Amino acid sequence: MGPRYLFKLGSLLVFCIIVIIIYEIRLSTFYCPYGEQTIIKGEHCTAITNQTVLFPFRFITCEINGHRKVDCLTNDSMEVFMPFHGFIKNYFQVSGSVRIRGNKSALFEFTHSSAKIHQPSFKLYLTEGSFGHFANYNVAERERILSSMVPGVPMSIQWSAVPYFYPVQVSQFGLEHYSRSLIVFEKENAEKAAFFRRSSTVSDGHENAWCFSTLSSHSVARPVISLSRNGIPTDLVTLRFSLLTDSNVNFTIFVRRLDTSLVYRIHYNGMINEPIRILNETDVLFGLGTLKRNVWQRFTRDLHIDVLHGQQLASRKKMKRAKLPASSIIPLYMSFDGQGCICNVTLQPHAHLDNFFDTANWLVKHQDSFGGWPVPVKRVFASNLLSLEPGWYSAMAQGHAMSVLCRAFLLTKKQVYLLAARRAAEIFARNASSGGILNYFLSTVPWYEEYPTIPGTFVLNGFIYSLIGLYDLMTCTKNDQKISELYRRGLQSLNALLPLFDTGSGSLYDLRHVALQTAPNVARWDYHSVHIFQLLWLYAIEGDKLYSTTADRWIRFSRGERAKHN
Repeated sequence: MGPRYLFKLGSLLVFCIIVIIIYEIRLSTFYCPYGEQTIIKGEHCTAITNQTVLFPFRFITCEINGHRKVDCLTNDSMEVFMPFHGFIKNYFQVSGSVRIRGNKSALFEFTHSSAKIHQPSFKLYLTEGSFGHFANYNVAERERILSSMVPGVPMSIQWSAVPYFYPVQVSQFGLEHYSRSLIVFEKENAEKAAFFRRSSTVSDGHENAWCFSTLSSHSVARPVISLSRNGIPTDLVTLRFSLLTDSNVNFTIFVRRLDTSLVYRIHYNGMINEPIRILNETDVLFGLGTLKRNVWQRFTRDLHIDVLHGQQLASRKKMKRAKLPASSIIPLYMSFDGQGCICNVTLQPHAHLDNFFDTANWLVKHQDSFGGWPVPVKRVFASNLLSLEPGWYSAMAQGHAMSVLCRAFLLTKKQVYLLAARRAAEIFARNASSGGILNYFLSTVPWYEEYPTIPGTFVLNGFIYSLIGLYDLMTCTKNDQKISELYRRGLQSLNALLPLFDTGSGSLYDLRHVALQTAPNVARWDYHSVHIFQLLWLYAIEGDKLYSTTADRWIRFSRGERAKHN
């Protein structure tokens, strides 16, 4: 090898060394222009003021508790940067996301709790007022809820694939709509529908009634009512009408989805009892059951909810989550099959009082001889250590029902609602071992059970809701002594056991672990938020500082604070 060749080889080696050095520098040091955020192979840069800043980072392995390794970053100051999504989020059970602000700069929002803390808007709670913050609820849109046609209240598939009426959710539906009715006008922007006759119509003496018949052999087309007009706001998706029949009647409502332009058909069938059935991608059927003959019946349908439930059921079969934005459908028309009359057809943005009284009437009709509303499905929890056979009662269901019925009584002065509310309180004195809802913590402290298992679970939020129901009934009955004793007895129990639900960093959902001798059942953040609201609610009623100081401490827990250690 001559000198010329050695020179070339040396030059090549020097070039390779320079390239390697530059590459190593690139991996450990980079520049970030102001206002931008860059992530390159785990590298991260941050800008300060109006200048470009140099941050030298190097990869470092983080060993977690001696059994797990995570890729991290470090700098010359030996500060260690751990990945949020790859480690911090799940390890500490916190939340965070990057948000782009108005000036296009990035902001990372870190939250210790995944739930928003709500506080009562009222300083003085009145039974005739809103129920908690239920005006912000939307029970019908929950995935475990299905529409029902004739009763006008939702059905549940929470613990059973076969739909059933779960008294807690039925009452929550009513309390939601009652609370919403207090902040909106029931008839605002209502639009009457236009009738297009395709068969002969006959007045039956009822004002504005149209009668139809498709039973005769010469009927060639179904009667149709137009629901679409130019200029009708897209928020008018609640259809309300009265129907009189003397035969089986079916009707179909046609709606268009604005974001896809697809036309959906909602079928209501008077010959089947099945709550809901998917016919295809754009057809859903609701069973009417056997309708009363020759009696005017009012129907109120939230068409957005009916389409949504159809989409949810179809999506559930495909293991997908259905989405249907609000104001994304527009009603087109409805057609009829059978013989009957229809009147007072309107499109409205909502019909909250209809929904509320449907709930109150359902509770009156389905209350059993013990004054309760039994849950018709089996409930198994605590890793199969606890179970309830079908027919169990819930203190939370009883309390919610009393809150509904008292409000119905205050609105109408009808004794049937107050009588049902009074009868609902009878089961509070019945032990869980005898099919009731009363258990004793450590055989001493009485507790109204949301889930009356043996041994007891002692759920906090369900117990407090039962107290609110007793308080509502106490005000409706003008401090009836028996009801007052049940309420005061419950408050004493809450005062005695409330400290046991405090974990020092959050709250417990229940006290099942005491009898089962298992790990505590810590409340997830949304239930922790419910606990806080309920305690502040009770403070508005009773003025007891125990509730407000506990709630304030639990609010601080949701922001990352912890109780002091020794």
